[in-house]
Amino acid sequence: MEYGVLGALEVLDERVPVTPTAPKLQSIFAILLVNHNRTVSRDVMINELWPSRPPATATMTLNTYVCQLRKLLAQGPSRRTDLVRSRPGGYSVTVEPETLDLTVFEEALAAGRRELADGRLAEASCELRRALSLHRGPVLAGLSKGRLLAGIAARLEEDVLDATTLRIEIDLRLGRHRELVGELRALVTRHPTNEDLHAKLMVALYRSERRTVALETYQRLRQSLRNQVGIDPSPGLKRLHQDVLQDAPSLLSPDGVAPATPALAAAHYRS
Repeated sequence: MEYGVLGALEVLDERVPVTPTAPKLQSIFAILLVNHNRTVSRDVMINELWPSRPPATATMTLNTYVCQLRKLLAQGPSRRTDLVRSRPGGYSVTVEPETLDLTVFEEALAAGRRELADGRLAEASCELRRALSLHRGPVLAGLSKGRLLAGIAARLEEDVLDATTLRIEIDLRLGRHRELVGELRALVTRHPTNEDLHAKLMVALYRSERRTVALETYQRLRQSLRNQVGIDPSPGLKRLHQDVLQDAPSLLSPDGVAPATPALAAAHYRS
């Protein structure tokens, strides 16, 4: 079996799709997958399925949904009937780490951070690309999310963005600025007030001999911040802007990149 949550919910049995299509079954299995190998209480699941006012028959209905889910999953080639297990007070699903995209993502991200800590930038970039290749779109796209799944999806999207930012930072240090411009322009369009991404785009543009566009990028960020949150760019971004205006030699060195993580923070712009 293979499971995916870093995008639309996906369940494959020997590459045959057995993904639930009924909204309640999707939500139940998604809750169990993101809490894999742990018991999820019936109360938690009921509050997710009926966030405003659970019906009087909620426990009985939940049990019925779980039975339907088991039957659906057992229709695959492997005929698995033991994926969703009853536990005292709730349910659980046991998965092998390599079969769930979330655990593979977390392992690759941790490996990338270890490579970075050891100074192996190319290897770190490779591991982070492996992690990010698992992101197929918005986390749990298409699901009707209650408070629990909405919070988990938002957290995982932040993890993906952090991994993306870190990988870009490393690639800038590896001199891959020209290849990054298109990706960064798409990212700042989706995140118009993210100063870290704008800083990296400015550096990538400057190193690609597009100084004017780098300055325009700063002005667009400045306008977005004022319009959306009523503030100016941070002191660090203002210094970066001045460095671009003055053609500061530091912009062409690997250390002329605004940091995403403490591991790369030394000698960079600070707010």
